[in-house]
Amino acid sequence: MNSETRFYRDADAAIAYYLMRSSTSRDSFTSLEQKILGWHLVAWYRAQTDVPDARRHFNFVRKHRLAKIIRYYENLQNYIAYVATSEIATLQQSFKEPVSRDEWKSKVNFDRLPPELKDEPHRARRIAAFLARKVRSLRHEYAIKNYTKIDFALSDVTSFIAISGAMLLLLGFGRVALFGWYFDIPFARYFSTTDYIASGLGEIYGYLIAAVLAAMLAFYRVATATAFSVQAPDLYQRSWSGRIERWVWHFTGVSAIVALVVVAVQSHWVDTVSLAAALSYVISILLWSVSLRFFKDPLKAGILLTVFLVSAGATFVGTVNEIQRITHTSPSARHRTIQFSDAAFDEPTWKILAITNNFVILRRQNDGVVVVKARTDLKFIEDQSPLPDSTRS
Repeated sequence: MNSETRFYRDADAAIAYYLMRSSTSRDSFTSLEQKILGWHLVAWYRAQTDVPDARRHFNFVRKHRLAKIIRYYENLQNYIAYVATSEIATLQQSFKEPVSRDEWKSKVNFDRLPPELKDEPHRARRIAAFLARKVRSLRHEYAIKNYTKIDFALSDVTSFIAISGAMLLLLGFGRVALFGWYFDIPFARYFSTTDYIASGLGEIYGYLIAAVLAAMLAFYRVATATAFSVQAPDLYQRSWSGRIERWVWHFTGVSAIVALVVVAVQSHWVDTVSLAAALSYVISILLWSVSLRFFKDPLKAGILLTVFLVSAGATFVGTVNEIQRITHTSPSARHRTIQFSDAAFDEPTWKILAITNNFVILRRQNDGVVVVKARTDLKFIEDQSPLPDSTRS
């Protein structure tokens, strides 16, 4: 409910009046109670001096049939006061002051209490547990009713399915093109259509699934942010938890960018974890700004853009990771010899980049020269690692 509306203000004022009337109905408080209440005693003084418009609140409650709800919580508040004064009854007796527990007990209708509180013992811990469960259930109920709804029509779903097929091809082509650019391989010359589809689609379907999950999480985040009030996002941003979350997110994104640059300069290596975090940070900043500025339905546009951008970013990170895996040679890795009809190539001098249906692609490590051999000329691949004595014998 928007707190700026007239209805909200009337409801809040009526509820506050009846609950305050219950808690301030006593004529006076003992000296011990005044010391314990402290600043809460100010509410009692204000209720005695600033009398609200009871008739207006009564008409509001009657018009909207809130009397049963008001009586329920008014009785619950009296019960809380009864339990609270029971905690200090022994202290009041030691100070020889009137025990206020009996007065509050007379105002409680125990038959109207929730089943969890009717029976003995009447303790503050039971009330706290009951209220905590009540708050959780009500927040869950309100959130479900107030989740942001996205108006995906059947045409939107079918269009997205068609676009996903084209996007798979584009991401596969982008992966192959990035490999070709890095290794100076003209893939349009060496790869047939079968090789292209196999090497492209077989690697990036996981990226598209990850992108769809990211879009679902993004929508869940937006939906829950407005679950309790249309003002919730702004109010949350101004809260301490919202500020901490925002600063942690910015700190993580900026740190990922700094780490990416430092590792690249010092080690000549791309840290794919930092690259993924940096891309996520940049995409999150640009995504909703673009959606709000250029689209009529920012929520739907943001969800679709999340799928496209996250899948493209994941493809880029995965391809960079694959390139580094190919170019990096572990000291403990077993070396192989690949034998063709006219030549032999030994690792680690040569690196096997890919073995496709039609071609075998190798790269010389010292100068980056790439050799493409026909798959039909491949004779065998031999492991150069020495065999154990038992196997040799």
